[in-house]
Amino acid sequence: MEKFLTVSLIGSVMICVIVLLRALLHNRVHRTVFLLLWLLAAVRLSVPVVISSSASVYNLLPKGETGITETYEQILTEPIGSVTVMQEEYFVSREPVETVPNVPYVEIMEPVEILTEHSVNNFSLNFGRILTALWALGCGGCFLYFLFIHIRARLRYRFAIPEEGPEFLGNIRLKRSDEVSSPMVYGFFRPVILLPYDFPQKDSPEYEQVLLHEVTHVRSGDLWYKLFMLAVTSIHWYNPLVWLMLRLSTQDLEIRCDARVIRKLGKKKAYAMTLVQAEVRQSTHFAEAAFAFSLTELRLNAIAKAKVYLPRSIAIFAMLSVVLLCCFATGPKAEATEESFEEILTADPTTTQT
Repeated sequence: MEKFLTVSLIGSVMICVIVLLRALLHNRVHRTVFLLLWLLAAVRLSVPVVISSSASVYNLLPKGETGITETYEQILTEPIGSVTVMQEEYFVSREPVETVPNVPYVEIMEPVEILTEHSVNNFSLNFGRILTALWALGCGGCFLYFLFIHIRARLRYRFAIPEEGPEFLGNIRLKRSDEVSSPMVYGFFRPVILLPYDFPQKDSPEYEQVLLHEVTHVRSGDLWYKLFMLAVTSIHWYNPLVWLMLRLSTQDLEIRCDARVIRKLGKKKAYAMTLVQAEVRQSTHFAEAAFAFSLTELRLNAIAKAKVYLPRSIAIFAMLSVVLLCCFATGPKAEATEESFEEILTADPTTTQT
């Protein structure tokens, strides 16, 4: 559990760094850059392994001054009565062990020390089990909740009426239902685009643009991306920064999809008008309508102000990914204490100062 919490902390720092970069580079790089950075943070959170690195920023944190070497030397040199007598009698004196007067005192105190240490270990073990049980309960609850939402939505949408769509849909099915208030897509292996009953028909420009938007989500793998983010969020349900990552990554999915649709259509103003016309009140849960039209103002600003250059975006992503992986995704370099410990074990006891 301790290593799991360490991974969660490292992932949280990565999320904070990405949020800062997202604020600084807003509308200046391709949204795929941020989506890949979110993916790096999610992978870091899902792998319970901490790799030490000399480039890690955690090496700058102050280290503890107590260690094996200092503790051992303190026991040997500290002028405490019983310890000093034991040191003299066992390591300096030539007399047999039976003649040492402090041996009975040590034999009496030793069980007390062992009992105290055993009680502390039991408390730590029980506390760790309680934390593990709470985490498992919350994780299982999140998984069951998302599964319940998915099954309930599929049951509601089973009465949707199929509709023949344009050729660019390919194997993606098109249906209409009065259970939704905005266009959405669902289904991982057999994707379905679901439209409200009152949505415009085939002769409307809005119809083609909306379908192209949903098709772009499917063919870009956004459904699987969102599923992975939901899984990571369920595992780290107690971490509010992970929920923030889920929300911001969903926004970036929408903005990237808008940019790809505009690049295909070449009609920025017309697509912006479609967003305005298609804005409806979001009445379903975000897990049911993960890609419903939302955040219209943010998406319109991204369309109007985006100044994206692909070569610059690739270079920025390469640089940021190296920095994140080397400096923020790794743990501090382990101290080299093995040589010092071996020196203590091989030292001559007769040379100890009393």
